[in-house]
Amino acid sequence: MNKKLTNTITKLGLVGALALTGGACDAVEGADFLDEGLVTHRGHGTGDGGIRLNTDRPLASNIPAFDISLAAAGGPRLVSAEAPIPGLLFGTIDIDSLSLTAEGELLADGEGESLSGAELVGAEFGYRTLPTKTGGAGGAAQYYLKIVDYAPMSRGNGAQGHYYEFKIKQAGGSYDSFCKVDDPFALLLVDTNIDLDTLDVSEKIDSMFIACTAGAAGELVDWGYGPADRSLEEYQAGIHAVLADYCGANDPQTEVGTEIYVSWDYEVEDPLPGTLEARWGLEGALCVDTPRKQGAITSCDGTPIPSCDTSTHDPADELLATAVVVGWSPVNP
Repeated sequence: MNKKLTNTITKLGLVGALALTGGACDAVEGADFLDEGLVTHRGHGTGDGGIRLNTDRPLASNIPAFDISLAAAGGPRLVSAEAPIPGLLFGTIDIDSLSLTAEGELLADGEGESLSGAELVGAEFGYRTLPTKTGGAGGAAQYYLKIVDYAPMSRGNGAQGHYYEFKIKQAGGSYDSFCKVDDPFALLLVDTNIDLDTLDVSEKIDSMFIACTAGAAGELVDWGYGPADRSLEEYQAGIHAVLADYCGANDPQTEVGTEIYVSWDYEVEDPLPGTLEARWGLEGALCVDTPRKQGAITSCDGTPIPSCDTSTHDPADELLATAVVVGWSPVNP
């Protein structure tokens, strides 16, 4: 068989599988929220493999990447920022500049102070959307984002990651969870945008995308397969694969809590352990042999996706593969 860049092996089910792989639930340094039962998939991400829980939530939020230069005149952007004064219970400082490291740590400077990590808990940012037209009039909606929690993540390969919990409100309203699901935490992507409708991934300079870890985009970063670890093309293909989004149309064909055994090998073993599910490219599945769940939609615009034995796609277009392990059935948590 042809060599592939990556290989994802999908185990459908929940019972007992975590016991089969040591280190699948490694603790996260500084992540106190782990004890609250909110999160079960933290700190796995070395990019080298292991059992994961997939999701049918693509993003778990509805805000695109936004400019963080504090100087942009249009588009989704931050227009103001303030943070608590370090070491004091009251008072704030105005933030003059923001930046984001490749590992997703937010850095802020203002009034002679340089802040990062937990120092930015309580920071509030003015956010404006794209102008919208109503009855011929244009305007930009004003929102506020606030960091309410932070925890660093130490991965098995030594790479550092950073978890943030954001809340959001419209001007005059009250704060609500940004990610809006039972897992409120997010990882931050630098210079990267994900289209909210198509899930297309593209470069966006001076921007930040808040990738909720309850969604496929955030989960991939947690696993060590984010834009800082892989190409944007591989990252986009990975989002479709996690969701079983065969047509690449933001139409997940899996169930929340389905376990995925992930192995980012540069060569796919022959034969694959289990039954081949699909081979994936930038825009979804290039071929499908065994859908991840019964009743899954595997036709795109009325045309069935070919089997992998009969498909004539270019092997160079393959970015990863998935295989269903016989004997498991999907179970929601």
